[in-house]
Amino acid sequence: MTTGDPAREFTMIQSAPLMLLADPDAFVSVQLA
Repeated sequence: MTTGDPAREFTMIQSAPLMLLADPDAFVSVQLA
């Protein structure tokens, strides 16, 4: 993920709930990365 890219940030925020439901561990890893 490119740091400081608004489009990517927005996509991550919008897809967060789906990711959380699909794979909580992966979601946490992304948030901590």
